[in-house]
Amino acid sequence: MRSTSSIAWMNLAAAAVVAVVISLPGPRRHSDGAEPVAASQAVPALDPAASAARFEVLPGFRIELVASEPMIQAPVAAAFDEFGRMWVVEMRTYMPDVLGTGELEPQNRVVVLEDTDGDGAMDRSTVFMDNLVLPRGVAPSRGGALVIEPPNLIHAVDTDGDGRADARRVLVGGFGGRDNPEHAGNGPILGLDGWWEFAQHGARVRFDGESVRTQRTPVIGQWGLTRDDRGRLYYTPNSNPLLVDLFPRHYAGREGVSGWIAGIGESIGRDGSTWPAIPTPAVNRGYREQTLRKDGTLASLTAACGPAMFRSGRYGESFRGDVFICEPAGHLVKRLKITARGDSLDAVNIHQGTEFLRSSDERFRPVNALVGPDGHLYVIDMYRGLIQHRVFLTPHLAEITRRLGLETPINAGRIWRIVRDDGSEDLAPRAKTDPRLLPGHLDDEGLVRLLGHDQGWWHDTAQRLLIERRAIGVAEPLRELAAADGEASSVAAVTALWTLAELGAATDHDLAAAFASPDPWRRVAALRIAEEHRQAKGSTVNLGAMVLAALSDTDSSVRVQAALSAGSLTHAQRLEALTLAVRTGTGERLVRAALKTSSAGLEMDLVEALLADEGWPSDHAGLAALRDLADSALSSKGDARRRLADLTSRLVLASDPRAESLVERFISRTRAESREPVVLVFDAEPSEWLAAAASERPGSAAMRRAMALFEWPGRAASVPRREAVDLTAEQWGLYRRGREVFARACASCHQPDGLGSPGLAPSLAGSSLANGPPGRLVRVLLHGLDGGYMPGGGSWGVMPPATGLTESGDLAAVATYVGRSWGNTGDAVTPASAARIRQITRDRTRPWTRDELGRLRE
Repeated sequence: MRSTSSIAWMNLAAAAVVAVVISLPGPRRHSDGAEPVAASQAVPALDPAASAARFEVLPGFRIELVASEPMIQAPVAAAFDEFGRMWVVEMRTYMPDVLGTGELEPQNRVVVLEDTDGDGAMDRSTVFMDNLVLPRGVAPSRGGALVIEPPNLIHAVDTDGDGRADARRVLVGGFGGRDNPEHAGNGPILGLDGWWEFAQHGARVRFDGESVRTQRTPVIGQWGLTRDDRGRLYYTPNSNPLLVDLFPRHYAGREGVSGWIAGIGESIGRDGSTWPAIPTPAVNRGYREQTLRKDGTLASLTAACGPAMFRSGRYGESFRGDVFICEPAGHLVKRLKITARGDSLDAVNIHQGTEFLRSSDERFRPVNALVGPDGHLYVIDMYRGLIQHRVFLTPHLAEITRRLGLETPINAGRIWRIVRDDGSEDLAPRAKTDPRLLPGHLDDEGLVRLLGHDQGWWHDTAQRLLIERRAIGVAEPLRELAAADGEASSVAAVTALWTLAELGAATDHDLAAAFASPDPWRRVAALRIAEEHRQAKGSTVNLGAMVLAALSDTDSSVRVQAALSAGSLTHAQRLEALTLAVRTGTGERLVRAALKTSSAGLEMDLVEALLADEGWPSDHAGLAALRDLADSALSSKGDARRRLADLTSRLVLASDPRAESLVERFISRTRAESREPVVLVFDAEPSEWLAAAASERPGSAAMRRAMALFEWPGRAASVPRREAVDLTAEQWGLYRRGREVFARACASCHQPDGLGSPGLAPSLAGSSLANGPPGRLVRVLLHGLDGGYMPGGGSWGVMPPATGLTESGDLAAVATYVGRSWGNTGDAVTPASAARIRQITRDRTRPWTRDELGRLRE
């Protein structure tokens, strides 16, 4: 055991708890009256007491120091266990200087902090794991902890009671974070359904102490994620205030599902404006006019991370359900109010001209936040001058970092707690928690009672422990709680129902009762649980009947879940359910999105069944559903593409007006009317299309334009096109090398399938950069790209340069791979041409714009 005595820590930190109350109206300066530091002056590092004096917190609150160096150094993530101990990830070797020298040294740790005397400050630190390389996440689990140390998710346990992990098991691999720590899997947090969820990772994990299961998911978010009482996940990727999964994202990871799914990673934060306390010159792209205001302060989010859903009444009910997000580049923590907006949510930036918490200490770097057992918000402060990773570090920031002396120190770190301090009578009791009442000290019956606790940490922890203990003996109390009446008991009831399911104790009667409940969230849970429960021995649950009934439910969330659960049915049941869903629910955006996840592989059966009714589609919603299904068929493997072509041809020959929408999808897919068309490959000759195109029926001329871009065995497209098969042996080698480089350097944002990440990175399939002159793509890889607009509004912001591609061979390889994958038809790039472009653009320090690239011809 390694411990830091409370006396040594007190001497260094100056005080165990530092409390500052600030209530300043209007624009605010340093809370100690000091002038903001000019960009040309060296910035001094402050001890914890001096740093605490620089905070400005919302009136009625105070900030307390919980832990600091040397007890902790460079903290980046934390979690509380069932005994109230705080597990902290220390990323000590992260960016020791602007070059990242020694970053991969195994000198990082996971420590466990304890407050042994109950004064609110941590006074004991035990090193649970050390000699780690850039660890990224921790979560207490099954007597130990889940720890992400790239490339693995590890379950580590202390078996001899000395506080150190002496048994480690690798559960799964595939986690990045060594070459590019900013864009790799992190978390984890436990979902309501017993699965561990991650940000920036393409799978979720279930671990029962023995076996491990994984499910594919879209890659969403960047650093940190949080969840609400309903189990919905929230993320904060850099310049986007907040994303949410409006339904479980693993449905979008089903086999055969590709592209973006509405409602998954949905942007709900419409105002990213920030209000730092002081000028913020040390911002990565501070040279851009719109990045800083005229007063030198950060204008809007650029490094949003570490969200925390406030599932607590400690600050009063008006704060419950708000999300706090960290903005280390602006030295602040922002509060967002979550409200309903139609079928989605809004994250409202409610503090205009100020922030919930901000500091005039230039090294205050909040990188994560969480809510503790006491119901207060905890902020993880890495306390460093430089937090931008070298992969994305601009020369602008490197120069300012050196000028201001921000490369040092690198051995500091603080954890702060925000406390309500205005005497409000509606606040939760302030009495300190009796350690004997913490979940880890309770029996199973006591844990069941905690499922009704009004603070999220308590019922989440209780549920986890009941599942880990395999507490089958409390099935009846759980069953009673799952059937409790009243809206106030909804969260407890749904949690109890999922706990029964995870224990294998849910019965057909439990699901029937939940499905008949007036509470829509219980009906949603019943549908989800039934997907697996129906396979249990002796079960008579009829998921097909449940889905058909739920498709006409009065609550939209139940209808959406019914469309999602339909994907788990047999072929015949799925076809029946999806046909009904399309006819009745396609006016709802999220039902259509759910249908896309459930119809993979069944698109043409569904289209043929629907179009057999000559009256369908009869409205815009039906036409939209038809277009969605056609697009999915065109993207799928097998014979679906040819079947769609044959069906379209028959409609054209019959002069059916519905043919127009389908022909238009082929034109859109091939980009037949653009300067950068895409060839569409069929598994066999689309003979019916040929016959219809040769006719003079309405739509036949458009069919001929599209057909010029069709290929099938024995027939090549009639437009110039360079296919991968035309690559030389040397170029094929580059292509294969590029696939490996892409997986390492690019896939965390653009995803392994090249289809991008919601709110973070665009799809590369059909990209004009990938299909245009190859020199454009090489330039973007070298220097980044500024601009570009998201579907539905908003900007992609800035793509950073791929600074890890130091060899021209790697640069040429990834450009060749991107240019020839996902239907792209770009030229191969040689290492020599990549080296030449690197040489002629060597003095460029800013990202390219699309206008600049558009003027290039190579």
